[in-house]
Amino acid sequence: MATGEFRKFVALRNGEVRVSEARASELEQKNKQRYHYAGQFVSISMWSLAFVSVMIALSGVNLFSLSDTVNMALLGTALSTVFAPAYLLARYLFPKHRGDPD
Repeated sequence: MATGEFRKFVALRNGEVRVSEARASELEQKNKQRYHYAGQFVSISMWSLAFVSVMIALSGVNLFSLSDTVNMALLGTALSTVFAPAYLLARYLFPKHRGDPD
């Protein structure tokens, strides 16, 4: 390889390395954000389920009375506030690998 061609090759290779490092940095930042939002979701879900559990338990030991309709509404809302966002979290925050960096 001639000296000029070798320099072009080295410059091209260095450019590829910089692009690769930039992509790795971008993926690292996205992963940090994904785990941050996943942690927030788990925290919100945990407190929501704890509240509903306490309400159902207090109703069960007759400390106060809730109708069956209210109990069913509490359970339904708790389940929907956990499972619907969990699906979205799994689907959009952690997408399947499709060959692209996103």
